[in-house]
Amino acid sequence: QAVVGLTRSLALCHSKDRIRINCVCPGPVEHTEMIEENFHGRDNRQQVVRELINASPLARAWDRMIQPEEVADAIVYLTDDSARMVTGTAIAIDGGKSLGVPPR
Repeated sequence: QAVVGLTRSLALCHSKDRIRINCVCPGPVEHTEMIEENFHGRDNRQQVVRELINASPLARAWDRMIQPEEVADAIVYLTDDSARMVTGTAIAIDGGKSLGVPPR
């Protein structure tokens, strides 16, 4: 929430300068250092990925983790002219996890 608040404040402060400020809020992304830590000392990568997916009802619905390219696509969009009126926004790349669905 702090990053989102800072993003909105900076966007408001710099709007007169036509500087756009946004943030991207990814959920668990496969092939990142944080996720890779789950694999240390484990032989079966697919089993660990399955455990991580099963831990989240929304990840189970999608049946996969977020891919780094999906986060990158959001960042590329924000740099494009088609997003020139997007500012002060937090884009959640989390497969719907930020909807607040409680775990089952």
